[in-house]
Amino acid sequence: MDFRLQVFLKVAQHLSYTKAAKELGVSQPAITKHIQELESQYKVQLFAKQNGKIKITHCGNIFREYASGIVDKYQELSRNMNLLSGANIKGIRIGVCSALGGYIMPALLADFLKKFIDVKVEVAVYQSNMVEQALLEGVIDIAFVDKCGNNNMQLQYDFFTEDNLVLVTNYSTDCTNYITVGEFAKLPLVANWTDVAANDLIKSAFWDCGCDLEQMNILIRLNTLAEVKDFLLNKRDCFAFVPYGAVKDEINGNRLKEINVDNISINRNIEFVYKKDEDKVRRFIEFSKLWYFYNYE
Repeated sequence: MDFRLQVFLKVAQHLSYTKAAKELGVSQPAITKHIQELESQYKVQLFAKQNGKIKITHCGNIFREYASGIVDKYQELSRNMNLLSGANIKGIRIGVCSALGGYIMPALLADFLKKFIDVKVEVAVYQSNMVEQALLEGVIDIAFVDKCGNNNMQLQYDFFTEDNLVLVTNYSTDCTNYITVGEFAKLPLVANWTDVAANDLIKSAFWDCGCDLEQMNILIRLNTLAEVKDFLLNKRDCFAFVPYGAVKDEINGNRLKEINVDNISINRNIEFVYKKDEDKVRRFIEFSKLWYFYNYE
């Protein structure tokens, strides 16, 4: 990165060549030379003297916007490349809700451990209502949670991604890709009883449409998302709501198909939650967001 941009930004911040020189550890004549070079290169005046004081010009303000953006992007580039290079985090304890552990976490952690080969990672799977308690007790450092309720004031939350719940069935099931709520009410359903938060969201969405899921045809209740998906892949004419990310490949590969129910959209946020903003926690969050960007967006 052009060091002159850093010089310019320090002068603009302090409106003083002397303070900029002291902070950057260079001489004042060097600061003056760098500013003169920038003004000569871009053929504009960046600073002017008024009553013995330095004042940034209109052109200088515009230059500052671009220079700040360039420096920010360079710092982001350096940070992300450091994350991908395998910098050592030593060890981290991660908690995950049982509903999320079956599709996002395995691939993310596999790539994380490829980059951070010396890091000791401990993963614990919890029911949704137990994750925050584990953080408060110091059992884990960070967790992935599906947020549907209120935040705990003793913890910190950071958005990771939006999770879309979609209705799917075996690709060979004889049905249209769009059905009404009334038609949905007659379907044989496969339920994942452990994903309490998702079940509550689904119930709420259909309750608003006058449909009580408690009165519906629940064909079978299974313990995990993986079991639900395997059941659908091996049996036609049954349906289930599952996270889109968990079945994206099966939908694209024509093994499952998505069914639209009266354009009802059911979404939830997946968030990081942690108690202490430690360096290892922050770096894991940054790695995870970067990983998700390259793999899912």
